[in-house]
Amino acid sequence: MIQYAGETGRKVYDFLGVAPEDKKKHHLAGVTYFKSRFGGEVVKFPNGCILVLSWKYYLLWIVRWVRFWR
Repeated sequence: MIQYAGETGRKVYDFLGVAPEDKKKHHLAGVTYFKSRFGGEVVKFPNGCILVLSWKYYLLWIVRWVRFWR
């Protein structure tokens, strides 16, 4: 997707989040390092929200989220 964005002349690519700058042990620290190697700038947006279209998949998402944060 990143390569496609570059090939088609896109100026903005949303990487969907990075670790806070003051949190070196954050669970997204490695991902943040990877993303930072592409250059660019970090743009902060308000927190997103989840739009529930299927309760079945939402319940599955909740179960995965709880297991991840245990």
